[in-house]
Amino acid sequence: MRRAGRAGGHFSRGPVRQERIFHVVYWAPGDTAAHAKFYQERLGFRLTESIRGLGFFMRGGASHDHHNLFLNNHAGNFGFQHVAYEVRDFDEVLRCGTHMEEQGWKSHVGPGRHYFGSGWFWYFENPAGGLSETGMDSDYIGDGWTAIDHQTIPPEAARPWMIRREEAGLFPATATGRNGRKQAPEFRSGRAPVRFPVEEAAAGDRETADPPGSGATGGAC
Repeated sequence: MRRAGRAGGHFSRGPVRQERIFHVVYWAPGDTAAHAKFYQERLGFRLTESIRGLGFFMRGGASHDHHNLFLNNHAGNFGFQHVAYEVRDFDEVLRCGTHMEEQGWKSHVGPGRHYFGSGWFWYFENPAGGLSETGMDSDYIGDGWTAIDHQTIPPEAARPWMIRREEAGLFPATATGRNGRKQAPEFRSGRAPVRFPVEEAAAGDRETADPPGSGATGGAC
Protein backbone atom coordinates (compact mmCIF):
# COMPACT_ATOMS: atom_id res chain seq x y z
CA MET A 1 0.00 0.00 0.00
CA ARG A 2 1.37 3.42 -0.93
CA ARG A 3 0.81 6.36 1.39
CA ALA A 4 1.06 9.86 -0.09
CA GLY A 5 3.49 12.28 1.48
CA ARG A 6 5.25 9.76 3.71
CA ALA A 7 8.36 9.05 1.66
CA GLY A 8 11.35 8.66 3.97
CA GLY A 9 9.48 9.97 6.98
CA HIS A 10 10.43 7.09 9.25
CA PHE A 11 14.13 7.65 8.52
CA SER A 12 14.26 11.38 9.25
CA ARG A 13 12.99 11.36 12.82
CA GLY A 14 16.35 11.45 14.54
CA PRO A 15 17.35 9.22 17.45
CA VAL A 16 14.77 7.00 19.16
CA ARG A 17 13.62 8.44 22.47
CA GLN A 18 11.94 6.23 25.03
CA GLU A 19 8.58 7.71 25.99
CA ARG A 20 8.33 6.18 29.48
CA ILE A 21 8.97 3.16 31.66
CA PHE A 22 5.75 1.19 31.27
CA HIS A 23 6.41 -1.93 33.31
CA VAL A 24 8.86 -3.73 35.55
CA VAL A 25 9.08 -7.43 36.36
CA TYR A 26 10.30 -9.06 39.54
CA TRP A 27 10.92 -12.66 40.44
CA ALA A 28 8.76 -13.28 43.51
CA PRO A 29 9.31 -16.70 45.13
CA GLY A 30 7.30 -18.02 48.07
CA ASP A 31 3.66 -17.02 48.40
CA THR A 32 3.42 -14.94 45.24
CA ALA A 33 -0.36 -14.57 45.61
CA ALA A 34 0.20 -12.88 48.97
CA HIS A 35 2.81 -10.57 47.44
CA ALA A 36 0.34 -9.59 44.71
CA LYS A 37 -2.41 -9.07 47.28
CA PHE A 38 -0.20 -6.54 49.09
CA TYR A 39 0.18 -4.45 45.93
CA GLN A 40 -3.55 -4.58 45.29
CA GLU A 41 -4.84 -3.91 48.81
CA ARG A 42 -2.20 -1.49 50.07
CA LEU A 43 -0.99 0.26 46.89
CA GLY A 44 -4.11 0.25 44.75
CA PHE A 45 -2.92 -1.93 41.89
CA ARG A 46 -5.54 -3.80 39.86
CA LEU A 47 -5.16 -7.36 38.64
CA THR A 48 -5.31 -7.91 34.87
CA GLU A 49 -4.40 -11.60 34.59
CA SER A 50 -2.95 -14.30 36.81
CA ILE A 51 -1.40 -17.62 35.88
CA ARG A 52 -1.78 -20.64 38.17
CA GLY A 53 -1.22 -18.49 41.24
CA LEU A 54 2.43 -18.08 40.19
CA GLY A 55 2.33 -15.07 37.87
CA PHE A 56 0.41 -11.82 38.41
CA PHE A 57 0.03 -9.07 35.81
CA MET A 58 -1.05 -5.88 37.61
CA ARG A 59 -1.60 -2.28 36.56
CA GLY A 60 -1.62 0.94 38.57
CA GLY A 61 -4.95 2.20 39.85
CA ALA A 62 -5.30 4.87 37.14
CA SER A 63 -3.49 2.95 34.41
CA HIS A 64 -4.96 1.34 31.30
CA ASP A 65 -1.80 -0.63 30.48
CA HIS A 66 -2.03 -4.41 30.45
CA HIS A 67 0.49 -4.38 33.28
CA ASN A 68 2.86 -2.03 35.01
CA LEU A 69 4.11 -4.73 37.37
CA PHE A 70 4.47 -8.45 36.84
CA LEU A 71 5.37 -10.73 39.75
CA ASN A 72 6.55 -14.17 38.66
CA ASN A 73 7.39 -17.28 40.67
CA HIS A 74 9.78 -19.45 38.65
CA ALA A 75 12.57 -21.87 39.55
CA GLY A 76 13.37 -20.16 42.87
CA ASN A 77 14.59 -16.96 41.20
CA PHE A 78 14.21 -13.71 43.14
CA GLY A 79 14.78 -10.00 42.62
CA PHE A 80 14.79 -7.73 39.58
CA GLN A 81 14.14 -9.39 36.23
CA HIS A 82 13.58 -6.65 33.63
CA VAL A 83 12.41 -3.11 32.96
CA ALA A 84 10.46 -2.11 29.83
CA TYR A 85 10.69 1.20 27.97
CA GLU A 86 7.95 2.26 25.59
CA VAL A 87 8.63 3.81 22.19
CA ARG A 88 6.21 5.29 19.63
CA ASP A 89 5.83 2.47 17.12
CA PHE A 90 7.27 -0.75 15.72
CA ASP A 91 9.73 1.15 13.52
CA GLU A 92 11.27 2.56 16.68
CA VAL A 93 11.47 -0.88 18.30
CA LEU A 94 13.45 -2.08 15.27
CA ARG A 95 15.55 1.07 14.98
CA CYS A 96 16.41 0.98 18.67
CA GLY A 97 17.38 -2.70 18.63
CA THR A 98 19.38 -2.33 15.42
CA HIS A 99 21.29 0.59 16.89
CA MET A 100 22.01 -1.34 20.07
CA GLU A 101 23.44 -4.28 18.13
CA GLU A 102 25.53 -1.99 15.95
CA GLN A 103 27.02 -0.53 19.12
CA GLY A 104 27.97 -3.99 20.35
CA TRP A 105 25.22 -4.61 22.92
CA LYS A 106 24.05 -8.21 23.19
CA SER A 107 20.49 -8.99 22.10
CA HIS A 108 18.77 -11.45 24.41
CA VAL A 109 15.59 -12.19 22.46
CA GLY A 110 13.55 -10.39 19.81
CA PRO A 111 12.20 -8.63 17.99
CA GLY A 112 8.84 -10.29 18.45
CA ARG A 113 5.40 -10.05 19.98
CA HIS A 114 4.16 -11.28 23.35
CA TYR A 115 1.15 -13.49 23.91
CA PHE A 116 0.21 -11.97 27.30
CA GLY A 117 -0.33 -8.25 26.76
CA SER A 118 0.22 -8.53 22.99
CA GLY A 119 3.05 -5.99 22.92
CA TRP A 120 5.98 -5.83 20.53
CA PHE A 121 9.34 -6.39 22.23
CA TRP A 122 13.08 -6.54 21.84
CA TYR A 123 15.20 -7.47 24.87
CA PHE A 124 18.86 -6.78 25.61
CA GLU A 125 21.14 -7.85 28.42
CA ASN A 126 21.41 -5.05 30.95
CA PRO A 127 24.95 -4.17 32.18
CA ALA A 128 23.39 -3.10 35.50
CA GLY A 129 21.86 -6.55 35.95
CA GLY A 130 18.72 -8.21 34.69
CA LEU A 131 17.40 -7.24 31.28
CA SER A 132 15.94 -4.27 29.41
CA GLU A 133 13.05 -4.27 26.97
CA THR A 134 12.05 -1.85 24.23
CA GLY A 135 8.36 -2.27 23.41
CA MET A 136 5.05 -0.80 22.31
CA ASP A 137 1.41 -1.58 21.47
CA SER A 138 0.42 -3.52 24.59
CA ASP A 139 -3.26 -4.18 25.25
CA TYR A 140 -5.48 -1.35 26.50
CA ILE A 141 -7.42 -2.39 29.61
CA GLY A 142 -10.70 -0.58 30.25
CA ASP A 143 -12.21 0.25 33.64
CA GLY A 144 -14.77 -2.54 33.30
CA TRP A 145 -12.15 -5.26 32.82
CA THR A 146 -12.66 -8.49 34.77
CA ALA A 147 -9.41 -10.16 35.81
CA ILE A 148 -8.62 -13.48 34.12
CA ASP A 149 -7.28 -16.38 36.16
CA HIS A 150 -5.52 -18.88 33.88
CA GLN A 151 -5.45 -22.39 35.32
CA THR A 152 -3.93 -23.64 32.09
CA ILE A 153 -1.91 -21.75 29.52
CA PRO A 154 -2.82 -21.81 25.82
CA PRO A 155 -0.20 -23.76 23.84
CA GLU A 156 0.36 -20.82 21.51
CA ALA A 157 1.68 -18.80 24.48
CA ALA A 158 4.87 -20.86 24.25
CA ARG A 159 5.61 -19.42 20.81
CA PRO A 160 5.21 -15.65 20.74
CA TRP A 161 5.48 -14.06 17.33
CA MET A 162 9.20 -13.67 16.63
CA ILE A 163 11.43 -12.75 13.70
CA ARG A 164 14.35 -14.87 14.89
CA ARG A 165 13.05 -18.40 15.15
CA GLU A 166 15.75 -20.07 17.23
CA GLU A 167 13.41 -22.84 18.27
CA ALA A 168 13.01 -23.72 14.60
CA GLY A 169 16.79 -24.02 14.27
CA LEU A 170 17.13 -20.85 12.21
CA PHE A 171 19.94 -18.63 13.42
CA PRO A 172 20.75 -15.14 12.08
CA ALA A 173 23.82 -14.93 9.88
CA THR A 174 26.81 -12.88 10.97
CA ALA A 175 26.47 -9.32 9.70
CA THR A 176 28.67 -6.23 9.59
CA GLY A 177 27.16 -2.92 10.65
CA ARG A 178 27.71 0.50 9.11
CA ASN A 179 30.56 1.09 11.54
CA GLY A 180 32.32 -2.05 10.29
CA ARG A 181 31.87 -3.81 13.63
CA LYS A 182 30.82 -7.45 13.66
CA GLN A 183 27.38 -7.81 15.16
CA ALA A 184 27.33 -10.52 17.84
CA PRO A 185 27.67 -13.49 15.46
CA GLU A 186 26.61 -16.05 18.05
CA PHE A 187 23.14 -14.47 18.69
CA ARG A 188 22.37 -17.23 21.20
CA SER A 189 22.91 -19.96 18.58
CA GLY A 190 23.86 -23.25 20.18
CA ARG A 191 21.94 -22.40 23.34
CA ALA A 192 18.62 -23.91 24.30
CA PRO A 193 15.57 -22.07 22.90
CA VAL A 194 14.94 -18.84 24.79
CA ARG A 195 11.50 -18.46 26.36
CA PHE A 196 9.81 -16.20 28.83
CA PRO A 197 8.91 -18.02 32.07
CA VAL A 198 5.14 -18.08 31.50
CA GLU A 199 5.70 -19.14 27.89
CA GLU A 200 8.09 -21.86 29.02
CA ALA A 201 5.37 -23.15 31.34
CA ALA A 202 2.97 -23.21 28.43
CA ALA A 203 5.34 -25.42 26.49
CA GLY A 204 5.31 -27.83 29.40
CA ASP A 205 1.54 -28.12 29.08
CA ARG A 206 1.81 -29.53 25.58
CA GLU A 207 1.98 -33.26 24.96
CA THR A 208 5.23 -32.80 23.07
CA ALA A 209 7.23 -30.02 24.61
CA ASP A 210 10.25 -28.32 23.09
CA PRO A 211 13.54 -28.39 25.05
CA PRO A 212 13.35 -26.15 28.12
CA GLY A 213 14.37 -22.55 27.71
CA SER A 214 16.84 -20.55 29.73
CA GLY A 215 14.16 -19.21 32.07
CA ALA A 216 15.34 -15.62 31.59
CA THR A 217 13.81 -12.72 29.78
CA GLY A 218 14.87 -9.47 28.66
CA GLY A 219 16.25 -5.96 26.49
CA ALA A 220 16.20 -2.25 25.27
CA CYS A 221 18.22 0.65 23.86
